[in-house]
Amino acid sequence: MRIGMFVLACGLMLAGCDAPAPAPASDPNLAAQTQTSVVTVPDAGSGPVSSPPAESPEQLVISTATPPAQDLKVIQFASGSDGVSDAAVPQLARYARYLAKFRKSVILTGYTRRMPDLAAAKELSSRRAEAVRRFLILHDVGAVQIEANGRGDAQLVDQGTTENAMARNDRVELELVDAPTVKP
Repeated sequence: MRIGMFVLACGLMLAGCDAPAPAPASDPNLAAQTQTSVVTVPDAGSGPVSSPPAESPEQLVISTATPPAQDLKVIQFASGSDGVSDAAVPQLARYARYLAKFRKSVILTGYTRRMPDLAAAKELSSRRAEAVRRFLILHDVGAVQIEANGRGDAQLVDQGTTENAMARNDRVELELVDAPTVKP
């Protein structure tokens, strides 16, 4: 029954039915990440679409929640690059707003794929973590809230030798912490 109503509601939304403004979320952390549509399902016999008979129209709430900003765990980098990709900018901007608003801190750990020169791998991974750090600071996150480290190829997430496998290792991991990570 609920599935049928969901399909019906989706059809109505596609047909251009107006929906009221989103209802506020009760959790302030989730309010910014959740969009809610309320769709009024017409009574039976009120048009070409039928639904279960009701005294008044039923309302079905459809939530299109996006993952909360604090769920961001990894930013991928291009091979050999320490530049934040265009694709990562919206995610990082949302993450920065979350860190700034809730005064959370983050530990950034940069990694690379396996490289023959260990010193170069450590340097590149440090530059990646620093690039994310600079981005967050430019987006109003306090420097005391951010710790950045580079670990080279110390923790490969994929041991494969294909380009896709190796690319998964070119990353910065983000770990949320409650207290400032750097002493002022």
